[in-house]
Amino acid sequence: MCIAFQAESTSVVSMVGYLAIVYAIITDVCFFDETLTAFEIAGCAAVITITLVLGWARSRFPLKP
Repeated sequence: MCIAFQAESTSVVSMVGYLAIVYAIITDVCFFDETLTAFEIAGCAAVITITLVLGWARSRFPLKP
């Protein structure tokens, strides 16, 4: 993660780091037979959507040094 913070802006790296929450929820569902609430599903959808939009925007409109 330290190399990622050096190579890319902090906002992008921290946003990708939020995907760990999504992975944890998926693990709970698959291995521990947990059920998801509407808030958890909405939160996962928001994190995934924002991460994809941010990645798309960064690839389409790169920051100039």
